[in-house]
Amino acid sequence: MKYYKIAIILTPFTSISSALSIYDIFTYINKISITYQVEIDFLNINEGDYYQNNIRVQSINLFKQKKIYDFIFFPPLKEINPKDLTPDQQLTYWLKQYASKHNTILCASCSNVYTFAYAGLLNNKHATTHWSLEDDFKSKFTNTTLDIHKLIVDENNILTSGGGYSYIDLSFYIINKFISHEIAYKVAKDLVVDMGRISQAYFKTLPLQLKHNDQEIEKLLDWIDANIEKNISVKDLADFLSISQKTLIRKFKFSTGLLPKNYLQQLKIEKAKYLLVNGNLSFQDITTHLNYSNPSSFRKMFKKLTSLTPQEYRKKFINLKPHKS
Repeated sequence: MKYYKIAIILTPFTSISSALSIYDIFTYINKISITYQVEIDFLNINEGDYYQNNIRVQSINLFKQKKIYDFIFFPPLKEINPKDLTPDQQLTYWLKQYASKHNTILCASCSNVYTFAYAGLLNNKHATTHWSLEDDFKSKFTNTTLDIHKLIVDENNILTSGGGYSYIDLSFYIINKFISHEIAYKVAKDLVVDMGRISQAYFKTLPLQLKHNDQEIEKLLDWIDANIEKNISVKDLADFLSISQKTLIRKFKFSTGLLPKNYLQQLKIEKAKYLLVNGNLSFQDITTHLNYSNPSSFRKMFKKLTSLTPQEYRKKFINLKPHKS
């Protein structure tokens, strides 16, 4: 019989529902297999058992635990606001020391990927995190290559995953790669989980939060949003603000991080995504409706930004709409 030891790290900011779900997924192996068994400890950075939202979890103090684990899992945090994602110095030191001494597989999901980055574990490596944190993460950790479209990034003994519920995908990735494909398939089938997701690109939306406040650009963005179905040029944008195209491009890039042309393209993609799920227009008709001059180019750009064809996108998300009785 093969035993695997797993630790799930609990901090005051941990999403307790995510931590318990990870526990449920891995301990289900014990119910269906006599060949593979899993032992899980909850490690608390504080003394005593862990309490959150009237939930009590029996846990061991992280800094006093001497056991060597096969996997250490950092679940998502409750909040993903970048300003709240500051390092815990004691945890960072422990993680760096542990990683340097043991061949444990370290796993982090969503906003908790920051914990690895603050510990320097992602220097000169690839990683992913929640797509909404892309700009903040890149600005803080310039030595890490962020593959934001990927749902899971595997750097041998360091695994990272994207948005909130990607910890489920990461859990099945671990079971499939390190334990057994047959067991992963059985657990996924019994728990009715899709273990085939590889990208979070189709969940990503165009960020509308300005990097630098500019009332003129804010006014322009409102105008663009109201007129996105028209054939808008960079000249139209410059004329709206009564400035030169060169000045418009500079101001726009400074405030949004995007060139005006790229912003217009991506906003049209957002509109196309909405129309695909909330209407019956064909993609060709949507292209015409949005006044995009090159249907083939628009289709290619859609696939590039979402990792799905328009037909695949409609099929994937149309089924999420509630059905009227």
